[in-house]
Amino acid sequence: MHKEKIPLPPKPLPERDDRPSEEQGMFRKYLVQRADGKDKAITDKHFNCEYYVLDITHDPAARPALKAYADAIEETHPYLARDIRVKYLGAD
Repeated sequence: MHKEKIPLPPKPLPERDDRPSEEQGMFRKYLVQRADGKDKAITDKHFNCEYYVLDITHDPAARPALKAYADAIEETHPYLARDIRVKYLGAD
């Protein structure tokens, strides 16, 4: 028998309904999984992690959100912060 507590799956988001997305809150739109597979087993650190997807191409709020994220991780992940700024924010 497993001694460690098995995490419950996150509460599923509702499916999208007929209303325009501007008139809805969060709804299930994407299926995201890790490329390295470190989210498959219940013993994996990233098992049952939740992810949020930004549409960088079409959503005008995505780039300011990425800037805020890059600023927030600057001290702990400086290379990732730099890469976000170069790829998505036009930094040199």
